[in-house]
Amino acid sequence: FTSFEVQHALGIMAMIKLYLENLIERSNHTRAQNVPPEVTVFPRGPVELGEPNVLICFVDKFFPPVLHLTWLKNGQEDNSFRKFSYLPFLPSPGDFYDCRVEHWGLPEPFTKHWGEAGAPGDPAGHRAGSQGSILALGGEWGLVGQSRGKALGQIRPFRSMGSHGAGSGPWLGVGQLQRPAKGPMAPVCGSPRVQPC
Repeated sequence: FTSFEVQHALGIMAMIKLYLENLIERSNHTRAQNVPPEVTVFPRGPVELGEPNVLICFVDKFFPPVLHLTWLKNGQEDNSFRKFSYLPFLPSPGDFYDCRVEHWGLPEPFTKHWGEAGAPGDPAGHRAGSQGSILALGGEWGLVGQSRGKALGQIRPFRSMGSHGAGSGPWLGVGQLQRPAKGPMAPVCGSPRVQPC
């Protein structure tokens, strides 16, 4: 057996603890810029009342790669999902959904709204359609027709303005809504980035 000096071991442990605290403190102050994410919410297919569908929340262009995403249905928490998030849903009159994103690059949680126009929490405060239809996402090239994709890779991207902040993103966002010729699935008009209807 070798001898063991308790005082010497305690001194080494105290020094290691000091080094670890120093490393932890330094790791929390990265030189990299916090970049807030761009958030886009869109349905997988055309929305029809009473028919199951999937909402997709696409979060892009952010740093550091730590993110918390929460789905809200009518203002209440629904589930927690990944960075690219799907929400299976059954459209009902009056329903609206929010994708809330929390990230170090954001001063406060960012919420992206999707749902019936004029519903509580709708920042635009406009009505969509005459029959209380669910908001359909439209854009620079018309209404989205990405309904048949089974996997994420089958959803084709669109070029459009970013849905959060400046810049451009590959996905169609609520901020780029345009008025279609006609139909029950008319999007909300009067978005900050779109001319009033």
